[in-house]
Formats: sequence, C-alpha cells, structure tokens
Amino acid sequence: MKGFALAIFFVLLFVVNSEAFDLDLFLKKAEENDYALKVLLLKEKAGKERIEQAKGRYYPQVTATAYYGWQEYKPYYANEIRQTLKYYFLSLRQPIFRKDLLEKIKQSKASLEVERLKTLQEKQYVKYVTLINLIDYAYSNSKIKLYRELVKLEKEKLDVLEKLFKRKLASKEDIELTKREIIANQEKIEHYSGLRDTTAEVLKISTGMKVPKDLNLMMNYNTIEKIALIAKSLGKKIGNNLELKIAKANIKVAEFELRARRAQRLPRLDFSLSYSYTSSSAISVASRDKRAALTLEIPIYQREMTAQEMEALALKRASELQVKATLNEKKRQFAEEIGKIRQALAELSFLKERKKSDIKLLEFKEESLKRGIKTELDVLEQKRILLNDELEVYDQLKILLSSFVDLLYLTSSVNSSYISLLKPLLSVDKG
Repeated sequence: MKGFALAIFFVLLFVVNSEAFDLDLFLKKAEENDYALKVLLLKEKAGKERIEQAKGRYYPQVTATAYYGWQEYKPYYANEIRQTLKYYFLSLRQPIFRKDLLEKIKQSKASLEVERLKTLQEKQYVKYVTLINLIDYAYSNSKIKLYRELVKLEKEKLDVLEKLFKRKLASKEDIELTKREIIANQEKIEHYSGLRDTTAEVLKISTGMKVPKDLNLMMNYNTIEKIALIAKSLGKKIGNNLELKIAKANIKVAEFELRARRAQRLPRLDFSLSYSYTSSSAISVASRDKRAALTLEIPIYQREMTAQEMEALALKRASELQVKATLNEKKRQFAEEIGKIRQALAELSFLKERKKSDIKLLEFKEESLKRGIKTELDVLEQKRILLNDELEVYDQLKILLSSFVDLLYLTSSVNSSYISLLKPLLSVDKG
C-alpha cells in the first residue's frame, strides 16, 4: 500500500523504463513537409528577381529594328511605282536622372525583406503548431493512463462493496454510484483516446511520421520553475515578433512607394543615341541618320499623379497604425499567457504540497486498516484522491507548457535553445 502512495507521488517526477523522445526530428520533418513554407521560399526568390527588374529600368536600353518589304502604289499625277524597301534602326537610351526609378529599386528591396520575414514567420509557425500538437498528444496519453488507473481502482471498490452488500454492510445505492463512476471514467478514456488519435493523424500528415504510441508528459518541478522564470524574461523580446517586424517593414515599402509617386513630378533626363538606314529600289540614293540627344521631360500638370500620391500617403499612414495595433495586440497576448503560466505554477506548487499531505493520509489509513480502525473503502478512497491530484497536475502542466510555447511563438523564439527545455517533459514510456 505504501508503495502505491510513493508511485503516485513520483509518477510525473520519474518514469521507469522511459526513453527520450526525438523532438528535433519531428520539428525537422514538419518543416520539410510544409508546403506553405515552400511557397514563401519561391516568393522570396521572385522578390530577388523583382529587384533586378527594377534595376534593369536604369540600365541602358538597346533596341534594333530591321524592315525589308515590297511596295506598289500609284501617285495621283504619276505612273505606278513599284519598289523594294529596306529599313534598319538601332537605338540606345540611358536614363540619367530618374528619381522614380531609384525609389522603385529601394521599394523592391524593402518588399524582399517583407518576403524574407514572412518565410521566417512560417518556419516559426510550423514548429509552434507541431509543439502544441505534441503536447496535446502526450497530455491525452497521460490522462488516459490515469483514468485507466481510476477505473481499476473503482472496480476494486465495486468488488468490496458487493461483498459488503451480501453482508448487508453496504447499500445498493453505493454499488450503483460506483458503477456510474466506472462508466464516467471509461467515457473520459474514450474522449481522450479520440483526441489523441485525431492529433496523431494531424501530426502524421504534417510530419509524415507516426508519433510514438506511449509518448507521455513528465513532471519535473525544477524544469517547470526554470521555464516559468524564462517565460517572464521573454517580455523583453516582444519586439522580435515577426508579425510586428513585417508591419514595420511594410512602412518602408509604403514610404518608398510614396517617394516614387512624388518623384513622378520631378524632371526626367535621358540620353539617347540612334542610327537609321533607309533605302528604296525606286530611288538610287539611300538615307542614313545619326543622332545623339539629351531629353528633358518636365511634368507640369497631371491630376492622376495627385490622386496616386494621396493614395500612397494613406497607405503609409495605415501601415504606421498597423504597427501600433500589432504591438498592442502582442503585449495583450503576452500578458494573458504569462498570467496563465503564473497561475498554473501556483496551482502546481499547491498540488505538490497537497499530494504530500494526501500521501501521509494514505499511509495513516493503511496503518489504521491493519489495526481495524479504518476500512478498505477508506484506503481506496484515499487512493482515488491521489489519482485526482495527478489528473489536476497534468491539467496545469499542459496549460503551462502550451502557454510557454505560445510565448515562444509570440516573441519569435521557437528555436533550439528554448525548445530544449521541453525535451525532459516529453518521454516515451516503454511500459
């Protein structure tokens, strides 16, 4: 009996015959199988090409045209003319001052940064979702394990009650209530089995791997306290949130768009060279034309430019407000999650002490049973209380770990150094 109490107390602290779970492999596979990430990587590659396109508008533009044809026509006061025409034209145009093109190049670079940040955000997201699913899976497995122990305990109680009923020391109502508890716990097993199987299927689709059947949560108070302490320090990293960085990068994109549209009002200076050759079989003389020129274009009035500029200005202001809105939202989310962690940590500390007290009570009742002071039902009830304590521990552990992972994603800190903190809390029970 005493062994049962000690086993319950240390069930989350130490698991015999358990092995480490390869968390890194699951995260790697999830990233490799993420099609959204592959799409973003291609968009990032396209963004690099857009920069080259923007630069290309400032490079020399060379054009060659060749024409060879036959013509027949009759002037009003002349005979019909038939001739073969040849025409060749070669031109080079080099922008010298085009402020709008320069701003478009800068905007393309800023847009590429947005695409790069979105790629990093997706990498964080796929790891985040995988971690949450693994925690949910291990949590469901652990709950199933405990509810099975409860069913086993209630069946022992039922056997005792039936024996007492024959001796008229227990009522039919006690027996029926115990049967109802067995059914309720069996329904809980079915409920968490369904959640576990659904989560396993989701993980199989996202990673292409099967989750170990006996993956469970493990409790380690030292690790939990360390996680809670680190979670608090993550508040300094709220500025690392990739959604916030994307919003800030979009301000630059909007700023360069505004500059580009304003630059359309500025003079444009181009240098051009051209050479043309024309000949006709009807005329023995061919013509050649060589030109070099500077072209200055000065916009004077175009109503469309004003509207375009006002549109760009509105979009820039919207981007600035989006940054403030995103920052406030992330601060609110951080406060909520850190609050959950504090509350879960407090509950776990309380449960730790309560379990110590319940174990002492169990030992006392076991000793009292030997002396005939307590009954076997008293001992079984105390065991049930200890198992319910463990169920609450798992609930609070799941809340704390899920909130911690939420904070990692919130601060874009889903990386190996922080993920390693979760490894001791996920273990495969060999049984």
